[in-house]
Amino acid sequence: MSKFTPPSPLDQPELFFALVGPTGTDLDRVTDALDAELGIVDYELREPIRLSRLIAGLPGHEHLHDFSGTEDERIEAYMDAGDEVRETFGHAGALAALAVAEIRRIRGGDEAQPATAFLFRSLKHPKEVELLRDVYGTSLVVIAVYEVEEKRERHLSRPGRAGHSRFWTERPQGVSARRLFPRCRC
Repeated sequence: MSKFTPPSPLDQPELFFALVGPTGTDLDRVTDALDAELGIVDYELREPIRLSRLIAGLPGHEHLHDFSGTEDERIEAYMDAGDEVRETFGHAGALAALAVAEIRRIRGGDEAQPATAFLFRSLKHPKEVELLRDVYGTSLVVIAVYEVEEKRERHLSRPGRAGHSRFWTERPQGVSARRLFPRCRC
């Protein structure tokens, strides 16, 4: 009987996951489940890369780190900041480009890390997916996450979140988020 040989680094390529979902979706549950499943096959899931936090690290957007308004004001501030970044860079995938730069920083260069998985939270524009696909190819897995509105509302209203009512109560039913929150024309 032959002895078990663990997979070579080529058998455990670096992986990239991107979560896409409406505002308020509980992405923590998906992140935890993904981490558990990757652990079974000896992969390390690195700290998730939150595109919104990358915005807060840019000049002119540092105020987002210590935002003190309500939850819906915070969400709107991040949405506006994301639009500003896309407009400034002239590309709707600009936040994904920041995420790619963050991966390089974490790695300490361009060399892939076997048995390592990176997670992007939370993509909001198709061009972000397109850019990540161009960079990471088939190593990128995009996961769409959906929860009914009531669950998303509860998630946003949980303890520790600053008052979040307008987002859910002042919007007409059946109107798309794009019409409610006009975004940049990138």
